[in-house]
Amino acid sequence: MTQTIEITRRTILGFGYTSACEQTEHGLRVCEVTSMCHKGTIKTVTEKIENDRELASYQSGGTCYKTAWFIKVSKGVWKKITTPAYSVDDLLTKYDGRYFVESVTATID
Repeated sequence: MTQTIEITRRTILGFGYTSACEQTEHGLRVCEVTSMCHKGTIKTVTEKIENDRELASYQSGGTCYKTAWFIKVSKGVWKKITTPAYSVDDLLTKYDGRYFVESVTATID
């Protein structure tokens, strides 16, 4: 069941990535992200991502990888954000010294 959620700068999020691959009938593909490397508010996680040397090496080219954002929905239960994960970064965008948005909407399964 798909659920719509509201994410703010105070929401606890997780971020993960993988370059692990698996063979399928159509060839080699990057596996889905199933775990988190970093947890915290969007600002904290973004800082951790910027300082993650392994991820930086993937981003510099030559490595296929996937990323995913997660959200804590209840005590000890995390769900992967399915769409639009990219909008989480919008929470830190400023315009004229003020944040551009106060919250973003995403979906989880």
